Amino acid sequence: MGNISVAMIFIPLFTFLIILGAVYLALRSLIRFAIKEYRKKEE
Repeated sequence: MGNISVAMIFIPLFTFLIILGAVYLALRSLIRFAIKEYRKKEE
């Protein structure tokens, strides 16, 4: 029974971390693109 409770805690946590990582990568590339566009306008 102990293994089941561990899985119940770790699976949502692991899923949350994967989603968080995906969101972080998407935001980072979006910000990088925004900075590139902004610099183009400045020149």
